[in-house]
Amino acid sequence: MVFESTNLNKPAFKKYINKKGEGLRLLKKRTLSEKYLPNPFLKSYRFHQDSIFNILPHPVIKNLVFTGSADGEICLWMLNREKCVFNLKAHEKPMRGVSINYNGKFLISCSDDNNLKLWRTMENTKIPIKVHKSDVSMSKVEFNPSFSYFLTAGKSILVWDLERFVPIQKVFQKEVSLSCIKFNPVEHNILISSASDRSVMLHDLRLHSPVKKFFMEMRSNDIIWSKANPWEFTIANEDSNLYKFDIRKINHVRKTYKGHVMPVQSIDQEKTGKLIISGSLDRTIRVHNSNTNFNANILSSSRMSRILCVSFSSDGNLILSGSEDGNLRLWKKPAKIENSKILQKNKIVRDTKISLSNFNRFTEKCFLPKLVMNIHNFKMKLNQKNLVKKSRLGEILLPCSISFKDMPKKPNIDL
Repeated sequence: MVFESTNLNKPAFKKYINKKGEGLRLLKKRTLSEKYLPNPFLKSYRFHQDSIFNILPHPVIKNLVFTGSADGEICLWMLNREKCVFNLKAHEKPMRGVSINYNGKFLISCSDDNNLKLWRTMENTKIPIKVHKSDVSMSKVEFNPSFSYFLTAGKSILVWDLERFVPIQKVFQKEVSLSCIKFNPVEHNILISSASDRSVMLHDLRLHSPVKKFFMEMRSNDIIWSKANPWEFTIANEDSNLYKFDIRKINHVRKTYKGHVMPVQSIDQEKTGKLIISGSLDRTIRVHNSNTNFNANILSSSRMSRILCVSFSSDGNLILSGSEDGNLRLWKKPAKIENSKILQKNKIVRDTKISLSNFNRFTEKCFLPKLVMNIHNFKMKLNQKNLVKKSRLGEILLPCSISFKDMPKKPNIDL
């Protein structure tokens, strides 16, 4: 839903601006019509029989997209033809990770069946080039952005040689399962990972232990590096928020993006670094402006199930989303996300005589699914109760709860 600015200088508006209630009605009618007319939803593709876990745009050919599903199937979509041009049964169990190398020639996949398979992207064959049977499960796989080696993450982080297809280095090993691993887009020896013990670790391939490690209150599901500022990264957390960090001050949260009411499963950022999209289990996609905390766009459909993965297309003009219903959906990228609510309110208050309180009645309404609105209202009431509870704790004195810091000091008595 793109919130456009309303033209208040037209004669039709000035004619009724002085009448009681007429200007507000006309403004409400125009604002709501402009908010509903630009429908961001474009197309829904159906081929998978199970949930879509991975969306992978081709790095060279802009109209090609790979998807991996829970039934172990890989599909190749051609967006200009609006159909699946090739599919193969890659694994017998759910596919957890898919990655493509920097020139787009090789694709690698891992699954719960402990198999690691290498495929050629431009050949119409259903036989993998190489197969490796591992003793431990592998949850994620990631190609290096510039070199011919890749990483696998499970109970440990292993560096693999693409030609020999064997592990050549063990970066990290611990009795926790890693949920995400990403290379830095500029410094290719630096990588970041998140684990099931709520930890986020920064690794260097030249060292055998994590460079930095910190813990969140809840588990992190996905991580994305900033392509404009490679020293920044954003985390999608189970507490329904996004957190931006700087590796130079990793103990401090630089920015928090709020809006979701359920755990955030996937996150992606535009190449310019201005837009961040996030998909959550609350069946909504939120488009965040990386410079502000304002959510300008909420993408949702009436029949859309819980969202498991989101991604920008290779050219950055489309938003792709995969959900539990097996549908691949295409959305238009918002055209004007720079215009925030505050700028529009100031313009309307400056140009007209309508009070800000009347304008807030319909501009601040969120047109969301009913489930999301109910959970949002419940969270607001719960937070309000917690604030009241904390404020009253200071008024009640329980036995053995007197703070010695607040007691007066003993006088010094010279004997």
